[in-house]
Amino acid sequence: KKAPKFCCCLLFLCITLFESHKVELPFIYELEHDDDVLEFYDQPPQIKLTYQSESGRNLGFFYTPDFFVIKTDSAGWVECKTEKELKNLASKDSSRYLQGNEERWRMPPGEEYAKQFGFFFRLWSDAEIDWILQRNIIFLEDYYQIGQPAIRNSSTNVVLSLVSSQPGITLSQLYHHALGVMMKLIFSLQLSFFMSI
Repeated sequence: KKAPKFCCCLLFLCITLFESHKVELPFIYELEHDDDVLEFYDQPPQIKLTYQSESGRNLGFFYTPDFFVIKTDSAGWVECKTEKELKNLASKDSSRYLQGNEERWRMPPGEEYAKQFGFFFRLWSDAEIDWILQRNIIFLEDYYQIGQPAIRNSSTNVVLSLVSSQPGITLSQLYHHALGVMMKLIFSLQLSFFMSI
């Protein structure tokens, strides 16, 4: 098993455990930026899954999903895997892992367990990662200021005036016209919802 790593969840003010930079960390970033997500927990308590193997044998095992997610209208467990891992697991045991509608992966034993509580159980693969969103999140993460609205000073007023007078102005044009204004202020204003470039 891979050594766990930690990341600071800026929006939820917590430290989260993850094992994979290629699947779990991008999923954490997506959770942090999903307005429907109220809370999420890494490595929740084990759950007991049961299912019938292809040979008809009843099997049971304890399983620790990667996350438990609470949304505005639902809650449930999420397991993150690479497409390669899922294809390998499905070839070994198609009763436990299978590809369902719209090419989404499923884990029927997890779904059955979750259903008794009115929850969901979902497999999330690296094929679902929006890498452009991920790069933008990583690029802008230093500019997030939790609970601190941007300060309106003369530099802020210059930037807001330029954006108001030239709708659709690009970042490079804004930086060129707002000489002396640091890009950090422009990104901070953008993230504070004062403007949209």
